[in-house]
Amino acid sequence: MPQSAIIQFDALEQQGVFFSSDKQAITSFLTTYYPGFDLSAVLYELDKVAKMWDFEWGQKSIGLGGLGGLMIHHQYDNLDTSDEADCLLVRRILKPPTADKKRISHEEMYLPPSMQQKGLSRHLILPYYRQYANAKIDFIDAQAGATGGGYALARYGFAAANKKEATNVLDDERLRRIGVDDDSIELLHEDLEEFYSSNPLESPFLMWEWAQTSFAKELLMGTHWKAVLDLQNKAQKSIFESYLYSSRRVLPSS
Repeated sequence: MPQSAIIQFDALEQQGVFFSSDKQAITSFLTTYYPGFDLSAVLYELDKVAKMWDFEWGQKSIGLGGLGGLMIHHQYDNLDTSDEADCLLVRRILKPPTADKKRISHEEMYLPPSMQQKGLSRHLILPYYRQYANAKIDFIDAQAGATGGGYALARYGFAAANKKEATNVLDDERLRRIGVDDDSIELLHEDLEEFYSSNPLESPFLMWEWAQTSFAKELLMGTHWKAVLDLQNKAQKSIFESYLYSSRRVLPSS
């Protein structure tokens, strides 16, 4: 029997967390599928991150969604700068179909321009990532385009979910329009075909090498494709952890 998940509901509510689903149902979900996932620790750590970066979460909500997963939603309402969107962090812990298909979906992480390129994104991911190991989560799902663009996901070690998703990036007319030469376009197509000549069409295609090209930003920013990071894949995990742990925090502007 899995160990019961311990969630400090009263203490979390006192810190402004809103539970939109029955608390026993939330506990049962984590106990059944992810007994190692310490929800309380994630929430406490994200509060510490906000304090360190001199802001406060305006919304913190937890609930079971219609897709059979547990949604964790954080939002900071950026009232000081009216022309910027809010800071948004949304994760969904999915109901696993089998024991080796435990997944979490990085539904959304949006940082307004004033909060970007300072190391904050790493600090927002780390509290979750520590629990991925504890809960033996196998895959992280994401959607390029809805989560800051394909360039970031490719650099972090995510793979396109299958050949169709990888092919979505190689729109020849778009590539020529942004200045990618025909020889480079042909090499990208050859790279893709070579991989799938010896792998099933449903195999994930690692986008990291494309993110190392001299035209990576032009190639990948704004692209839309289903992404997956296999935490049992040593190459993907190494790239992702290099991103998480390699850089020191840059202090926000005063």
